[in-house]
Amino acid sequence: MLRQCIRFHAIASPHDTRCSTACARSAISAFVFCAVAVILFTLLEQRKTVDAFIQYGAFRFDLRTALEGLQSEVCFQKIVGAEGKEKVDNSTLAEVAEKKCSARGISESPQETNPKPPATRTRKSKKKSETHDLRPSPPTNLEVFFKPIEPQRIAELVRSFIKTNNLGLAKRLSTSSKYSIDRWVTLLGRRMLSNGAYPTIAPDNTWQFSNDDFYKFLKVKDVVYLDSFEPPDIANVDVVQAQLRINLPNLPISSDLATGAMLLEFGLLLSVAYFLFYQTEALHSESFPASGTFFAIFNRTPIRHCTFLILTASPPVAVLLLALQAQTYMEKVVNWGIFGLVVLICIQIAYREGQARFTLRQVGRDSE
Repeated sequence: MLRQCIRFHAIASPHDTRCSTACARSAISAFVFCAVAVILFTLLEQRKTVDAFIQYGAFRFDLRTALEGLQSEVCFQKIVGAEGKEKVDNSTLAEVAEKKCSARGISESPQETNPKPPATRTRKSKKKSETHDLRPSPPTNLEVFFKPIEPQRIAELVRSFIKTNNLGLAKRLSTSSKYSIDRWVTLLGRRMLSNGAYPTIAPDNTWQFSNDDFYKFLKVKDVVYLDSFEPPDIANVDVVQAQLRINLPNLPISSDLATGAMLLEFGLLLSVAYFLFYQTEALHSESFPASGTFFAIFNRTPIRHCTFLILTASPPVAVLLLALQAQTYMEKVVNWGIFGLVVLICIQIAYREGQARFTLRQVGRDSE
């Protein structure tokens, strides 16, 4: 029945031909954009790996900064001078943080070596001295106690970073980074176990410590050894980051992946909007769908119509993959905004195509 209806409109007008050509070109450009979006999705996944490794390097730098701050802290130096470096190195961060240091205030003003003879008092000076004698004298022999603050910061740094999933992503950068991070994590776990910590075994066979374990069982010498153990090689990151850039054609500049993803989504949006405009124009033709046109090809059989609906769903899926990789707030707003527009346009395309097919069936039945 539908095939008879299509044969009835066998001659394509110039209007039908122009609309069919425009829709075919926009569909091809949209599918090319979808293919590029899949490739860009893999590059964005690799960008997450690079960012995770950079965060691992920043964590090691913060750990070194905190350790240097602890060693240069006045209270810590007093503790080392009083108890000895070996004893302090074998103390946990919690034990060091609980130790108190004192600084004695100035008890009295220094006496002058050549005191001047007392001046003769006048009547006004006698009144001032009498008034001054009524005030209480300032306290002497003050003793101020304070504790080191860097041990708690070091424990918080280690705890917060181990709890994140950045280590798993950072190990994907290269084989050397994977082995280096695995050895560093293993060293941390062994030091904790030797100091008396009791971790739980995660489903992926990794050790999981509680929030206070790093503060209670990590010793100062362990922190020193962890800081100097196999520093991350940041030089490889620059090479990988240079590869994760897009060279714009006919322009002497390059763009990062986030900007390239937004440009790609915008091009995909223009392609589906262009298709919708010419599809609407083609539906207004009296000979729709004329034989040999873009819409006649996908309306001849139900299988071809289902293929058209599946292809219509490709642009929203491609934009969704890129939107899920957005990291900053601005990227999320732009990507999800374009995703919503693409979904609305593709729904309109599928709805109008289905409505036209339903009308063709009705016309075929009436002609019988």
